[in-house]
Amino acid sequence: MSKGKRYYAVARGFHPGIYNSWKKCKQEIDGFGGARFKGFYTLEEAQSFIDDFNNRQYKQVDSMDGFEHIIYTDGGFRSSVNLGAYAWSYYNSETGLIQSGKRAVPDTTNQIMELTALYSALNHYKNLSDEKLLIVSDSRYVINIFALQWVDSWVKNGWKRGKDPVKNQQIIKPLYELVKSFKDLSFMWVKGHSYTLGNNRVDLLVNQAMDEYLEQN
Repeated sequence: MSKGKRYYAVARGFHPGIYNSWKKCKQEIDGFGGARFKGFYTLEEAQSFIDDFNNRQYKQVDSMDGFEHIIYTDGGFRSSVNLGAYAWSYYNSETGLIQSGKRAVPDTTNQIMELTALYSALNHYKNLSDEKLLIVSDSRYVINIFALQWVDSWVKNGWKRGKDPVKNQQIIKPLYELVKSFKDLSFMWVKGHSYTLGNNRVDLLVNQAMDEYLEQN
């Protein structure tokens, strides 16, 4: 933090709020995955930072409570055969309805498959654009692009990260436009292979898609 800043805003941390010392701020963010914080010279700027974060279009949550519409997404890649796949699974917590989709894609990357899984799911469920919708993923990369507003910074910087072009623009750009069409979209990170039922389901679908592709080609 720059010397002389008097207010430290923690928008996402153990205890979100405004702190008057870097030491106190640091206690709230150290060890907290996806922490969001910044130092300011005025209280008004610090509060505005927190307000903007809380009012952003896409948010990160820590619980599925209160969500009727939940979509799990996953992507994978096997370097030994240069083959990837993505999958999604929709779950309605009130009706118990489950719908899924999967596809194998050769000559790709794991990150592209993670992003494509989200694009495919949202494109399939455009009818839920006015509903409260939760995306569950084990990819911090995908979640941080939106929940931590990486993409907004990239847009402001002309799709550059520092001096270098942002990677995977070919899928992030159309995905960004699609995400913006959803009015109440939240993201939740789960640890892969951690016995989260929906996450395990899409992981299985990803591997099934690759196995089926290899059997047919």
